[in-house]
Amino acid sequence: MNPNFAISLADLGSLAPELILTAVATLLLLLEAFAPAWRRAFVPLGLAGTVAAAWALADQATGSTFHALVEATPLTRAFAIGSAIAADGIGTGVAGTTVAILSRFGQRIGVKVSESAPALLAEAPAIAEEVAAAKTLFDANLGDIAPKLVTPRFLDLAANPNLTRVVYGRALELWVNLATTLGRQGTYLAGANQPDWTITLQGQLVRIDLTTFQALGPHLARGMYQANQPFMIFMYEVPAL
Repeated sequence: MNPNFAISLADLGSLAPELILTAVATLLLLLEAFAPAWRRAFVPLGLAGTVAAAWALADQATGSTFHALVEATPLTRAFAIGSAIAADGIGTGVAGTTVAILSRFGQRIGVKVSESAPALLAEAPAIAEEVAAAKTLFDANLGDIAPKLVTPRFLDLAANPNLTRVVYGRALELWVNLATTLGRQGTYLAGANQPDWTITLQGQLVRIDLTTFQALGPHLARGMYQANQPFMIFMYEVPAL
């Protein structure tokens, strides 16, 4: 072998964080395809992989590998650790301890869980996947589905650019109620000063709302979220309308 292309153990070691993340992501993809019943384990598994990769990265020595093509310095390590913490991947990406960002069907779904019940985060992947699947179908058939869910008078409000997102959100909410577990197993409320749904998870009654990323702050300011009661708020991105 040409010594200029020889790969040493130190070279392979410099790729340890990337190899760990690749292995975990591959495992999650396989589990998603062949063992969907294990979805509750996806978040802990993804977190474990991220922590392991960050640990391997922090343990790396500074210097260059792969014949000076790859360089490790305190600066590159800081950026890499920050990227690992901020990244969202197959079903798992966590900021802090109560917000999970999940990518499903090309959708970006956020989940805010009450700090009084962080264990509810384990329920997030399965519900978020259903919401993402429902939203994907809804977005692809918006012109056909929305008129069947809201009244013509309410639909006419979409002509006002300031209300287009309101109409979209209301129609999506009704569609999610029809197409997901939230509607089949939960109670749809969506009234004034009420959550969109209540559902029993892990033996406790949980309040659930569906809103945009931008509206998370106003939702959390509502009085019902100030009480020490479990809740989950699912967030989505509005497509170009």
